[in-house]
Amino acid sequence: MHIDDGMLVNVFGHPCVGKSTLVDRIIQHQDGIYTVDFDVIKRQMSGYYWKRDREFAAELARDTLNLVVKSGRPTVCLLPITHNKEEYDFYFDFVNRTEYKVIDIMLTVERNVLIERYKKRLENIRQQNPTFKVKTLDEFLDVLDQPTYMPDSTHVIDSGTLDEGEVYQEFLKILNEK
Repeated sequence: MHIDDGMLVNVFGHPCVGKSTLVDRIIQHQDGIYTVDFDVIKRQMSGYYWKRDREFAAELARDTLNLVVKSGRPTVCLLPITHNKEEYDFYFDFVNRTEYKVIDIMLTVERNVLIERYKKRLENIRQQNPTFKVKTLDEFLDVLDQPTYMPDSTHVIDSGTLDEGEVYQEFLKILNEK
């Protein structure tokens, strides 16, 4: 596997679909790749609360992505799911004005599987850090009910029917097509 300089892989989807798992596999197989991860950025803010701090964290993620793109480095992004073209363009406007080749990959899972995974995540968070502010199940369900924007060229991988190795193999097929 090799992601070339000037190439950006945008992995997106709802929480608990396996984005971080896929990106971990990708970076295990290639040195020198830069990762722009919204979750990492927001965790750097003490007391992060999504209702209050999401917009600022989104700006930090976008600005980080713009700096990385200026370097020409191969890049993998884990950015928040976007609900319309304007939100997508918020992150990728600068990227799209460069020579970067963008591969959009959306991971999906059936709704009921996603809800069960999120419940498990909530329980794990509560056990590890009971004061950590995270979306409640009702807030998560509200997010699921919002529309999702996918650029026309988006590749979709169902991570609910494939194990993590198979998801990675599907990613490799997509990468090899480029």
